[in-house]
Amino acid sequence: MPGKGRPFRKGQVTNPNGRPKKGTSLTELMRRFLERKTQLKDKSGNVPDLTNKELFIQTCLLHAIGGDPAFSNQIWKYVEGEPTQKVEQMVAQVSASAGSFNTKQAAEFRKSFRDFMLRNA
Repeated sequence: MPGKGRPFRKGQVTNPNGRPKKGTSLTELMRRFLERKTQLKDKSGNVPDLTNKELFIQTCLLHAIGGDPAFSNQIWKYVEGEPTQKVEQMVAQVSASAGSFNTKQAAEFRKSFRDFMLRNA
């Protein structure tokens, strides 16, 4: 008999096959497809000796070279990384007793924020 608060005896296996396998994810299917040799024919009817990944990269580069800004931007992000942006943080001091801005503090904050926006426009 199992102990109090224990529904099974020690050593009793209730799921001998383990957790069921998950279905294959879309990402995994895409990775498998990209690693395969391409079956697509070029204009002359030949199948290039390329993986689908290499063909995909060539296609993206051709679009970028052709002037498509979406492809150009995406390729630039992959090659160089996202550009960093300087973030200036402004902290207004709040009176602990009041718990909110007083009129003078609010006016100073608005002025400093407006100046900041004008400098960085």
